[in-house]
Amino acid sequence: MAARRPFPLRFLAITLLLAGCHRGAYQASKLPHAYTAPVVHSAQHLDLSRLSQSSQRNEVVYPGDMVNVGIATGLETRGASSWMLRVDDRGSVNVPLIGDVDIGGLELTEAEAVIHNASVEREIYRNPQVSVAVHKRRSNAVTVLGAVQKEGTYQLASNQSDLLSALIAAGGFSNDADTIVEIRTPAAPVARTVAGAAAATENEQASSADPDDPGRVTLASLGDAAEAPLDLPAAPQSARIDLASSNVENANFRVQDGGVVMVMRRPKQNLQVIGLVKKPGQFEIPADQEVRLLDAIAMAGGLTTEFADKVIIVRGSNGGRESIMIRASLDKAKREHLENVRIAVGDVVSVEETALTFTMTEMQKYIRFTVSAASRLTLF
Repeated sequence: MAARRPFPLRFLAITLLLAGCHRGAYQASKLPHAYTAPVVHSAQHLDLSRLSQSSQRNEVVYPGDMVNVGIATGLETRGASSWMLRVDDRGSVNVPLIGDVDIGGLELTEAEAVIHNASVEREIYRNPQVSVAVHKRRSNAVTVLGAVQKEGTYQLASNQSDLLSALIAAGGFSNDADTIVEIRTPAAPVARTVAGAAAATENEQASSADPDDPGRVTLASLGDAAEAPLDLPAAPQSARIDLASSNVENANFRVQDGGVVMVMRRPKQNLQVIGLVKKPGQFEIPADQEVRLLDAIAMAGGLTTEFADKVIIVRGSNGGRESIMIRASLDKAKREHLENVRIAVGDVVSVEETALTFTMTEMQKYIRFTVSAASRLTLF
């Protein structure tokens, strides 16, 4: 029979590992809320209907839409005047006789009031009846990437160019989807003057450029062109959203033309089980369910001895710079929900060997050896 190392020495290395830099030890049933494992959220189980509250309404005018603007004064002999007009990228529409009017982002009734007021203020009409109706919506090209069923670029109507519509167009989440989504807005041109751009160039080059360099741009060399408008690209913007958050109903999830929706893939999340279990090792936490202490023991094939009861769980805290120790009883975990503590990503679950487990294991080995020896003697 192979020699067995006494249990205090056998688990000395484990004890030293678990005892590293930690804040303290807590009983599982009395674990402070600050150290409890976060609730598991699966993208597959998200209630996407919450996103519909942030979807844009059909009566709003958006840049790029074709609108029908009608104006009636009551003096017409051939009916009210109407025009099919396009809302430009800045949200402005050029109404005949009246000129440019900003209606982008307004509801139809608000757009009618703005055009009415502009016509009166500019002394074009006294009190016209204005009507605005959307004739054709602009189509936004939105690209959906990452953990979705069908990656690709989809054409979404301007009034439905939002996160929910993009996810539906892509067939929903794939099995490895995380709850984190990133919306990337393409760079938009920023209006600056040539003078402003040249000034920035001069400031950047002042410390290194040769003043006699004829290729250098200076304000003096621009002359009358110094105040000419110049569109320069701005940096693209991105926003990360946790769809499991409780305040997604209040956020603006509109996606601009050329925007990208990136659904993050769920990183592998593991726990480790060591000690008196049949298959010690590292195990992946399922994406769609929480894992508690007894579940972790089951993942490791169960206990090597029915007398095992003491468990120590090492959990990282403070961004991984520290750790805490959680003491638990398997017997209590079967009867008390709080003792059957929820396991967090990165937890180390150690089923400890005690004097009782050591003694009982040795007794069982001795009994098996005695029975085996007696059986061999009987054969002779």
